[in-house]
Amino acid sequence: MNKPHQHGRYSALWGLTEGQRLLYSAAIVVMFAGTSFTYAMPLIVKWCIDGIDTGEFAIPTSIPALAGASHETYLIAGAFALIGFTAIGGLLTYFRSRWAAIAS
Repeated sequence: MNKPHQHGRYSALWGLTEGQRLLYSAAIVVMFAGTSFTYAMPLIVKWCIDGIDTGEFAIPTSIPALAGASHETYLIAGAFALIGFTAIGGLLTYFRSRWAAIAS
């Protein structure tokens, strides 16, 4: 039996996503997470530059194991953080694209 047509704002979108709503939702959540990692990368660079400028790095408060380390160690940790955040952001972008493509 056919359902009566609804004239709500999102009724067409709701109908189009029938059967694939979980994948679309997962793609949206992963998109937000990937964007968060992308926005965090310039902050890491900022913290490293500010640490060089002021001599006080933000990393020791976040990672107690690095407390008292040399400036080079902080910069290396920042570089590894950038590489890690880039890899995670890329992986999340891959999953977002894959799940959106499968759902469509």
